[in-house]
Amino acid sequence: MFQDSFVLVKLVIQESEPNKALENPGAAEMIAQWGGAKAGLPFLVFLNARGEKIADSNRTAKGTNIGCPATPEEVEAFKQILKETAPRITAEQREKVGARFLELNKKK
Repeated sequence: MFQDSFVLVKLVIQESEPNKALENPGAAEMIAQWGGAKAGLPFLVFLNARGEKIADSNRTAKGTNIGCPATPEEVEAFKQILKETAPRITAEQREKVGARFLELNKKK
């Protein structure tokens, strides 16, 4: 059994008019509270067990959203988020995650 656990929650916001019913009520306000109102999508936020924000994906040099990491700089920023928020993930595992993002983006 896992000693640590996590919960992944996807919030749906910013849908086109025909799909507005798919949005989670209150999600836009939550994203704004966490600093993602103007970040674009995907916006990632990491909370501790008490629901307090410990990190988000506003990690570019200008403090804007890395979204789904595509560039080497964005991948490095994402690996830093993992280091800060998931201390049990090893450096080797973070490198594998980063390599996979870079591999996926070469195919585009």
